Amino acid sequence: MTFTKFAMAAAAVLFCSAAQAETTAPAKRVQFAQASGACTMIYLPVCGVVKGKPTDFSNECEAKLAKAKNITSGPCNKPKI
Repeated sequence: MTFTKFAMAAAAVLFCSAAQAETTAPAKRVQFAQASGACTMIYLPVCGVVKGKPTDFSNECEAKLAKAKNITSGPCNKPKI
């Protein structure tokens, strides 16, 4: 299989973009995700208050997109052990 120069250049751009995304500060990634309206699918549950009601979110980015207030780590109703 042979690659054209264009295919190799495109692969290099994708690789570099992925590497840059991994080294970007977490706060900047959240800001970028909010600006683009898309969040990662990484599950780091948080609790936020929306319209006075505690609500669980998959991650902080999703909570911020929903304009949640008082965001804290972990689910709202932590199971008792």
